[in-house]
Amino acid sequence: MKIAIILAVATLPLLGQTPQPVGAVSGRVLDADSGGPIADFPVANNVRTDDRGNFKLSGIKPGVFQIRLLGQRVWPELNITTVNVIAGQEVTGVEIRVRLDGEISGRVLDQNKDPVSGVPVHAIGREYYAGALRYFADTGTAVTNDRGEYVLRDVRAGRSLLLLMEKRKVYEKAISDAPADVELRLPAYRATYYPNASSTGEATFVTLRSGEHRTGMDIQVLRSPGFCVDATLMADGAPASLNFKVTDELTSSANLIPGSSSSGPIAVSSGPDGKIRLCDLYPGQFRIAALRRAGSSTELFGAVSVMIGKEDVHNLRVMATAPAMIPTEVVWDGSAPDAAAQAQFTLLSQSVTNDVMPTSAGRTRYPVPGTLSFPALPGVEYLLQPSLAPPAAFPNSYIKDITYGPLTVLNQAFRAAAGTLRVSIANDGGFVNATSPPGAQILILPVAVANEAILAAAMVSGQADSTGSYTSRSLAPGKYYVLATDSLIDRTPECIGRIWKARTRAQEVEIAPTVTATVKLSEVVSLSLVNNR
Repeated sequence: MKIAIILAVATLPLLGQTPQPVGAVSGRVLDADSGGPIADFPVANNVRTDDRGNFKLSGIKPGVFQIRLLGQRVWPELNITTVNVIAGQEVTGVEIRVRLDGEISGRVLDQNKDPVSGVPVHAIGREYYAGALRYFADTGTAVTNDRGEYVLRDVRAGRSLLLLMEKRKVYEKAISDAPADVELRLPAYRATYYPNASSTGEATFVTLRSGEHRTGMDIQVLRSPGFCVDATLMADGAPASLNFKVTDELTSSANLIPGSSSSGPIAVSSGPDGKIRLCDLYPGQFRIAALRRAGSSTELFGAVSVMIGKEDVHNLRVMATAPAMIPTEVVWDGSAPDAAAQAQFTLLSQSVTNDVMPTSAGRTRYPVPGTLSFPALPGVEYLLQPSLAPPAAFPNSYIKDITYGPLTVLNQAFRAAAGTLRVSIANDGGFVNATSPPGAQILILPVAVANEAILAAAMVSGQADSTGSYTSRSLAPGKYYVLATDSLIDRTPECIGRIWKARTRAQEVEIAPTVTATVKLSEVVSLSLVNNR
């Protein structure tokens, strides 16, 4: 596993200056599953653990100090440990728990047990994102050799994964030269999950322990006749030269979190007549998207679903249109604060649909109250990420709600429709100050959250420092569950499910407007011992 550590280390004093007092941090790196020490583990440029997992970092400036273990994947942070360094003293007993990457290997075989060569196998994970359970590419793609063998390396341990054999629908030209007669075409391989499932609901999940190498993970795929779709790509009511993309709507590839490496490339553009002929499609439901880009922005977009049965599909039309401008108003909820004249509001609109680039719009700052608008493409889900500046002027501020027509879209994805977005900012937030055993992860969970998907977006987490203290950011007045845990936190359904169950072991506090609620957490809950079924 490739890991880097980013440390805020003390710099050498300039000549003629009095050296500043420094401190030190020492501890152990442990396996998150077995609890055993991890030897020869890199903790800093020239510091590695000994054979008992021990390390020591010297020359650290006094104050809050973070050790951030970084991987090189979709979710880079393996562990963040916060300590409070005191001049002339050594912080001892720091434990850093990590899971080492694993490896998965097996073969891809057809229904006759013959090897299938040259096909990709992906490790697909799940996380709650934008108010729903979505998928992401866990690691790079492995391509089978002439014996049908594959090896997936650097696989994240501790997460439930799906193994998916799915050939990307890559089209190097708009008009396929596949024969008109179906019987003369090459067969198509269905997208298949381990061991032989065509959908996520029927697939078997795989979970590696730290450093595990799992073998014998064979995938049996089915071949079917290859069918074709001929379509016309349209813009402004007329055929147009556009790029296109094809995804199987029944596999995770259609719902990957933007930025996942297996989301697939955009195909070449059609000719001026907009004609495309796409082949190598098996029976099922596909999504055909048409788009035009300008740099990193998508100027035109449209998509249709098409069902492939036992024959080709003809005369399909895909209409691409320009973004619609969504009117948005930003208001103070209640009385405006004294520093209201300084308020600057920023609204980032992050695309959630993988057909378009995961770019953000609306980085301009606006006054509060005020109005603005942002572009939204048809059929694309968006997640709004609002913020208020300058933070020091509004320490009690928080986003109270975002509504779109009659619906709330705070922490949730939405699609463009008729209506006005309304962002309400309140300035009466309070805080939670928790004391717990040093280094514990502190979770703050709104009592009113209705389901696990929203909990994943609404929960607040942090780490108690070396004195056992943690203070949250500004929170909306109301009731919260607060608990301490020694487990690594992520947004997988397994972890969030255990947090949901662990609420019964949390302490409930009520935050009054502009007040800091205090809570003492003597119990550290191990989420790995919580049954989330």
